[in-house]
Amino acid sequence: MPYVNALRAQYVMAVFSYHKELDLLEELGAVIPLDGLRGQLYGDYHVILLDNCYFDDKQVGNVHGFLNKLPAHLRYALVVTCYDSLAGKHKRIPIHNFTCHGRFNVFGNRVGAARGNQFPRGYPWVVTDGFTIVLAHEYGHNVDGGAVRNTPALKAFKARVMKAAGRKVGNYCRNMFGGSFFSKNPQEFFASLCNQYFCSSLELYRYAMLRYHNGNTSHINQFVFTASTFSDDERCYAYRVTGSGEIKLEKWPVTKSDGLIETLTIGDTTTRFTYENGVITSVSSHTPGATGAGHAAELALDVSEPSGWSVGTIAKAEPLLSDRDYAFTVVPEELQGAKYILRACGKPGTKATSEWDAWAWGLKDRSVRVSRPCTRYVAVLSAKGGDVWLNDGRIEAFVKGRWRRVAVPLATTTPAKTAWRWDVFKRRVGEAGYVCFPDVAGLDGKTLLVYAFK
Repeated sequence: MPYVNALRAQYVMAVFSYHKELDLLEELGAVIPLDGLRGQLYGDYHVILLDNCYFDDKQVGNVHGFLNKLPAHLRYALVVTCYDSLAGKHKRIPIHNFTCHGRFNVFGNRVGAARGNQFPRGYPWVVTDGFTIVLAHEYGHNVDGGAVRNTPALKAFKARVMKAAGRKVGNYCRNMFGGSFFSKNPQEFFASLCNQYFCSSLELYRYAMLRYHNGNTSHINQFVFTASTFSDDERCYAYRVTGSGEIKLEKWPVTKSDGLIETLTIGDTTTRFTYENGVITSVSSHTPGATGAGHAAELALDVSEPSGWSVGTIAKAEPLLSDRDYAFTVVPEELQGAKYILRACGKPGTKATSEWDAWAWGLKDRSVRVSRPCTRYVAVLSAKGGDVWLNDGRIEAFVKGRWRRVAVPLATTTPAKTAWRWDVFKRRVGEAGYVCFPDVAGLDGKTLLVYAFK
């Protein structure tokens, strides 16, 4: 009886379609045999899984965890189907024609089995789990048709943001599609943003900020639209779905006006968005205690390393290496004017055999002396295209080592046809004297490190 599962699914969906009019949610829970994690999912969120019991505990758990981490006002009673598990080998059963108000379909990939990147070419990979990201995308369609459509401020802002982006696909955050994809398929606009926002809200913020510094405001408007949707009056819900399927949640403080975010605080940095004619036209970020370039001049460094090394001052267009053309292009406010160790290629005391044998090496203890208490920074080249060196585990190792992550992105010029991503961490130096440089998160000798002080 290959049709039994399909018929059962259609019956449940047909009844579920009228749950609001007939107040059927509680009765459905009693009639449909739901137990274990599926029963908990329905009991907590009124979500029914129609997967023919194909999903394992981790998949059902991720559906529950996803809903649990949403703002309460964005949780909807839904039916979630997995067509492949209903049809089995009978792929011609026309279950795609099934209708249900409040239903979406997900793939049957096991959590962590299918990993991918949600960011466009030209930006380093951010690896995420395929099952959970498809869940986020499809759920995003329901948020778009619910909260966005029924909230005048969000609905109007979405229209203005899409109009400003126009027909050029490069003006959209998820711009790996050709032609005028989103102008022809506007229903995919918000759901597609959800792919990136749940993959990594922080990376979407950084990507949008880098595009803003390159003169394009479309991406930061799209980020703020998404963040405003996934927020309450005081906090923005920010996500990271790892490649293994772990769903991480942070809550970033916000201030809002007419339902849209005006200030967003990530770590100790607050970003302010200025609107003109209903869209964001300028962005500024500020970190308490951050000072201008002149302040760092009081800091004296004694670098006792190989000849050819010197002390530089971080600023836009300043070099990364003394013997290469790479330079800083975007510098966070708190790093502007910081003193940094300007090195040549090669392991200390050796001649470089290639560009990649460059400044991967940490500094020896007692090689740098500071004249007063300050903040030390380490900038890590965390990814190059699809190669990711600074994964979630190593980021956690930094944080456990009392390093704090800098939210605002740092950017540099890169070799031709490659994409680099930098992550910056900071830690206070409490007194004058020599600074110790332990191996940071196991990265010494594995990637490129830049040390700075301010």
